[in-house]
Amino acid sequence: EQGKLTPELLAALQAAATGGTTVRKLALLGFGYPMAVGAPLLDAARANDHAAVDMMTIWGHDAGAQFGGHQVPGLSISTITKRRLEAARPGVLFADLNACHTSAGGADAATALTCPVTLILGDRDRMTPVRGAREFARSLPKAALEMIPGCGHGMMEEKPEQTHKALVKALAL
Repeated sequence: EQGKLTPELLAALQAAATGGTTVRKLALLGFGYPMAVGAPLLDAARANDHAAVDMMTIWGHDAGAQFGGHQVPGLSISTITKRRLEAARPGVLFADLNACHTSAGGADAATALTCPVTLILGDRDRMTPVRGAREFARSLPKAALEMIPGCGHGMMEEKPEQTHKALVKALAL
């Protein structure tokens, strides 16, 4: 269903759309459109089944990140992601995913934006594929796409330097 956005993203878009000249630029990381979440992931999260953690870890990172890939020797991006997701209280992961799946109303806010918007994306993101971001970018009056090569959805973990540089570039005044 078209128009679904996470509550956080919806709030950012609405703030930027109604902020007049207060919001001069907006950067959105790892955003795909629509934000539909597949039934297997939603069902696993609803049941507090560890399979939801596994799915998010596998789909959220490029293959290189799943076999080490951390810039600090001895650390594993996949293990860090799993531990962070496992630390959530029962129901939290489902609440987040379901909010992504059921939120609506952002399309109107997006078309009302007057500030430049940069979508920063991992080119191998399977959680929120690039094709959705390209579709969404067409609804923005001033959109740019910044691709991080060899990166999945977890761009701040997988490619922190490239993500930082993309943010600096997008938000430079």
